[in-house]
Amino acid sequence: MFFRHKIKKLSFRLSLKFMIVVALSVIAVTGVFLLSLGLSVRHSQSEILRKNVDDIYSSLENGREYFPPYGLSFLIYDTKTKEVYSTNDPFLPALPPTDGTVKKYFIPNFFSDGDLNIRYYSQSFEKVFQNFFLFFGMQYTRSFTIVTAIDLDSDFAVQIMGQIPKVLLIVLLPILLISFFLSVLISKRTLKPVIEVTAAAQKITSSNLDSRLPLSGNDDEIDELTKTFNRLIEQLEKDFERERQFSSDVSHELKTPLAVILGQTNLLMRWGKDNPEQLEKSLLAIKKEGKSMQTVIDNLLQISRYETGRLKPSFGKVHVKDLFSRLQNEFSELEQGHVEQDHGVEIKIDCPDDLVVLSDDELLHQIFTVFISNSIKFAFPDSTCIITLRAVSKDDESAPVSEHFILEESDNGPGIAEEALPHIFDRFYKGDDSHNRNAGGCGLGLSIAKTLVTVLGGTIQAESAPSEGARFRITF
Repeated sequence: MFFRHKIKKLSFRLSLKFMIVVALSVIAVTGVFLLSLGLSVRHSQSEILRKNVDDIYSSLENGREYFPPYGLSFLIYDTKTKEVYSTNDPFLPALPPTDGTVKKYFIPNFFSDGDLNIRYYSQSFEKVFQNFFLFFGMQYTRSFTIVTAIDLDSDFAVQIMGQIPKVLLIVLLPILLISFFLSVLISKRTLKPVIEVTAAAQKITSSNLDSRLPLSGNDDEIDELTKTFNRLIEQLEKDFERERQFSSDVSHELKTPLAVILGQTNLLMRWGKDNPEQLEKSLLAIKKEGKSMQTVIDNLLQISRYETGRLKPSFGKVHVKDLFSRLQNEFSELEQGHVEQDHGVEIKIDCPDDLVVLSDDELLHQIFTVFISNSIKFAFPDSTCIITLRAVSKDDESAPVSEHFILEESDNGPGIAEEALPHIFDRFYKGDDSHNRNAGGCGLGLSIAKTLVTVLGGTIQAESAPSEGARFRITF
């Protein structure tokens, strides 16, 4: 209810803002319209006033009688004496020349019932006259001024302009009210899916992450946002499930060594401490299980540090051939020292001698140590485990350091079961019969390798085919 009340307030505020925007827009448009109309009317009036001054002068030149248009006043007077020669409006003053411009002339209370409010144009002329009776035919020049004026209080266009703001104001109020109610209706319909999505989101907790937010079916931006949230919830569900599984796997991995340690400790406390043979056997078992627990904890800490960014890779030039040779020598020495191993190990190198890549040498060494250890661990018994280390550059051969390259490790072992391939990089995954405590390990090696590859900016892929062994490919 509280959220619905907030949505209603939001809807009202949006509608009010929309109405204000509409009002301001109408006022702005009206202002521009009136300004443009006023300029157009004044320009038209100015053209009429100038044209009629020219028409009056032309009539005088040709001796014709002048008839002004309706609503136009004119006056002809002597420029020097101000004597009026002709006019159609006795109240029109003898206004001075306007120097080519149209001016406004206003005198309050000029008439008993009103003001004098006109726009006028005035221009002076000089005309040469011939007098045959005086001065024995000598010529003389007379200067006169023509004034044309429009009464603004009675001009139809001006009256219309004066009424337009009132009409627009009367029309604007219903428009604003209609726009307000329409915006309220539209905002309610628009926010309805938001209300439903929010209500559904509030019900989703860590215990029901299988729920999804409802779609409106309009295939609009809100639906796109809802789909994004659903993908996020789906990812959270997977993460929660993975963490629950992770916690369960950790508990299981630590439960077994702890049970062994407690069992051996109870055995020693009861009677084994007096039996030197049993004492040594129990201590060795406790040490082995303690190291197993330490390995699990160290591996988990390493994954956590890299995933949270507390440990950063140290990028530099890595000579791939030297890296592979180092791994070859290390596992050859390990094979010679491992007297219980029931199969031989042969490591082959397929790599250009001068291939130099940009990466972290130690992290690459750790990644391939995991791959090779797994190949040796699950190789066929009583046979030689053949491992191939391969490298290919995807950059131009002239590049001194390759930033795009592929590294591979493959073997001739039993391979990986098809149903296990999608999960082999999961933590503590032991999906096939060959993964058991007797084989050693805790199921974190490949998970660590994937984390390290991700930290280095690459991708990792596992491939396997029946009787063709396993292949791990890293692409940078």
